[in-house]
Amino acid sequence: MNLSKIFLAVVLACLTLAGCAKPAPQEEHAALPVQFVNEKYHQHVTDLTQIDPAYLFVYANHLFNNGEKDEALFWFYVAQYRGLIIRIMENENSRIPTSLYQQLAQDAGTPVIGKMVVLGDGLNRGHLYNYIHSGLGIDINGYAGSNMDNWITQLEKVMAFEEAHPFDPYQAVPAKQLNKEKLPEAQRRAKGLAEMIAFLKAIKPN
Repeated sequence: MNLSKIFLAVVLACLTLAGCAKPAPQEEHAALPVQFVNEKYHQHVTDLTQIDPAYLFVYANHLFNNGEKDEALFWFYVAQYRGLIIRIMENENSRIPTSLYQQLAQDAGTPVIGKMVVLGDGLNRGHLYNYIHSGLGIDINGYAGSNMDNWITQLEKVMAFEEAHPFDPYQAVPAKQLNKEKLPEAQRRAKGLAEMIAFLKAIKPN
């Protein structure tokens, strides 16, 4: 199996999960006031540890565009981890208003997200995360695949971060959009990121 096929397989695996050169910068960033939120979110979200994963994807894009590529990779995979939890828990009330798409498009500064606005109010949060992932993930995943050792390191940091800062989906999105009974399953499946780490270690060239 050549490297291009291996990389393609890994990127496809990334899509099912909901990802840094400075020493331990994540703790510092997590404590900063959230910059990528509208007024509604600013009322009850104070840091990056509990914010809607949609904004973490946007934050990762912002970091990547400003040259903080390892930091971007880390937050991108945090967003995937937490986005998976919400996708599994979401119910029929999880539709996203067009206004949120517009805000995300403005914050991300990319036309890729902006195109989602035309899809209207019919999409749920899972769709939203998938669209953002597909739009922003090409460059970030491409960077990840350029250095397997660093990719593994950042994924291991994600797992450690999630242990230290357990995600509370009810602080990130409205409770009425989530099925509480699915929380244990969602948490278990999100931890499948460890399987991806093992897979990368298995295929990594010596």
